[in-house]
Amino acid sequence: VNIEYVYEGEKLLVRGNFEAYLKVNCGRCLKEFISEVTGEFAEEFAKELTDEISYQLTGDVIALDKLVLDSIAEQLP
Repeated sequence: VNIEYVYEGEKLLVRGNFEAYLKVNCGRCLKEFISEVTGEFAEEFAKELTDEISYQLTGDVIALDKLVLDSIAEQLP
């Protein structure tokens, strides 16, 4: 995972990309194999959640795990 971040007023803009290797099963033969998943993300963090902002900014620490897992899930077939 590579990230860049910029404060924009009360919001924190986080951009980045990821590369992951997932152990999955074939839909036809059910055989297990490793699948590479890559993607990019750009999301805003804010103290107050809105319809446009899904990630909350609390204190001095940003938990990126939900953002990265959501981004990986969006790339799955």
